[in-house]
Amino acid sequence: MDRERLVAEVKSRNDIVEVIGQYVHLRRQGRDYVGLCPFHPEKTPSFHVSPEKQLFYCFGCHAGGDVIRFVQLKENLSFAEALAQLAQRVGLSVEAEKGASGRQKIYDALAAAQAFYRRMLEGPQGEEARRYLASRKVSPEMAERFGLGYAPTGWDGLLRHLRSQGFRQELLQEAGLLAVTRRGKAIDRFRHRLMFPIWDEKGRVVGFGGRLLGGEGPKYLNSPDSPVFRKKEIWYGWPLARQAILDAGQALVVEGYMDCLMAHAHGFTHAVASLGTSLTDEQAQKLARLTDQAVLAYDADRAGQGAGERGWEKLQAAGVAVRLLLLPEGQDPDDVLRKEGREAFARRLAEAVPLEEFAFHQIRRDVDLRTLEGKRQAVMRLAPLLARERDLVRRDYYMQRYAQWLGLSDDAFRRILQEYRAESLEHKGNISRNTKKSLGVERPLSTRERRKQKAEELILSLLVQGKVAGEDVWHQMKPEDFRPGPHRELAEVLHGGEDPFEHSWRLSEEAQELLGRLAFLEDAAESPIGEMVKECVQTMQEYRQWQRVEEIQLALRDLEVQGKEAPRELQMELSQLLSALKRSAQPAGREARP
Repeated sequence: MDRERLVAEVKSRNDIVEVIGQYVHLRRQGRDYVGLCPFHPEKTPSFHVSPEKQLFYCFGCHAGGDVIRFVQLKENLSFAEALAQLAQRVGLSVEAEKGASGRQKIYDALAAAQAFYRRMLEGPQGEEARRYLASRKVSPEMAERFGLGYAPTGWDGLLRHLRSQGFRQELLQEAGLLAVTRRGKAIDRFRHRLMFPIWDEKGRVVGFGGRLLGGEGPKYLNSPDSPVFRKKEIWYGWPLARQAILDAGQALVVEGYMDCLMAHAHGFTHAVASLGTSLTDEQAQKLARLTDQAVLAYDADRAGQGAGERGWEKLQAAGVAVRLLLLPEGQDPDDVLRKEGREAFARRLAEAVPLEEFAFHQIRRDVDLRTLEGKRQAVMRLAPLLARERDLVRRDYYMQRYAQWLGLSDDAFRRILQEYRAESLEHKGNISRNTKKSLGVERPLSTRERRKQKAEELILSLLVQGKVAGEDVWHQMKPEDFRPGPHRELAEVLHGGEDPFEHSWRLSEEAQELLGRLAFLEDAAESPIGEMVKECVQTMQEYRQWQRVEEIQLALRDLEVQGKEAPRELQMELSQLLSALKRSAQPAGREARP
């Protein structure tokens, strides 16, 4: 069965109300069902499920999509994993992907390696490792919960053990359990180390981190990337912390294995670790699917702060608000928890400083804000921080706070920030200088833009809900008339004559959310459908004309500055456009209805 047919079969046999009903208490409301959203805390139901369209949408957090998308979000799975889970639910067999059997053998080898390491820790050879754990106040219960083990000192103890169980040497090397010497001899990668198994979302061992207990070598050694392990995508402790992160509404981000383990041991079970490295885009995006709040508790020394700063950027870009848990110089969360205890750490956690405030205090230590040059340096260091902030309320709040602290006007600081964002986009090649000048950057939508946006969404909602036929729309406009992004993506699907509900799995996350919202949008307009379509088309056509007017006016100004004469054709086109717009001018207050 090809993927297209498999998706259609899975969606047809997994009723979305039944599947979501296993997670959410739903009650019927008209033709749809409503309940409390499982993706964000709320007291009044804003989560809607349509059995007719087989879609869900939350008007609170804007999550939306089909049954596969719901399972992806709820279980934090990839599309393929959610599809396989739903297929299994209704007894459909999913053909194994190419290489899947090989990956399963790697999973089996890693699981067998963990069992071996566990036995070594509990046996005579693990005495030194057990003493080390006792010195770090790690109880046997926590060691078992995190699956800790011990890699013995021999060169090939694991290799011989796994060979005896039928695992090939090539497979063990692919799994990252073996290393090869310069002479080509295979040896155990981990020797005389306390072993920390690393799990994926499903709780499968995908790699290891090993802490050296004596002798030469790096203090910590991680498994190399493999077909089942990509370090930049993994959070240590993820399966143990996932539900706690959802319950707490935030994640506690630490740097090392022991920091994460000790946080859990003291009741902070929403802690995850970034495997001792600077945080990656993939990790940030994965965390953002669970929460929009994170507290970073990295080491307070210079290296820890450097890792923290690199993490801020990634988390902000993913839409996660960051706070900093300030620790004593040279100490990490493990040190503080063992020395001060749970209550003291909880107080520090409650007093975590918002990133925006921490950054300003750091800058104030570095530059003299009494001078104009100091103020300029501060603004240029703060501008990237605000430019990455997605939350408009937070951005505006701290923009005003920064302006006040620096003794600048709000308007001056706002102009500097817009200029920075524009220059950044221009440098990346995402926007031309002329476009930046004519349209501005991150400014509020104009009345004309708001009217055009409402018209777009009304047209799309009428098409999505089947209240108007495509032939009544597409001979008057084309998908390129819609804003780039989810609006244009959905318009292209509708223009192609495809059923958006049947093919929603092919849409981006943003387009699925837009489809869900438009599918549940209630039409409060009193005008006949035909009149509504006519008004929307006219609004969008006028917007295109005004865009052309602005382009011509900008070109004419540039020619005037250069002392050149404007082409007569350009002047005539401008005159004709302005005349047409004047004739079609709508009465005051007339807008496309949302």
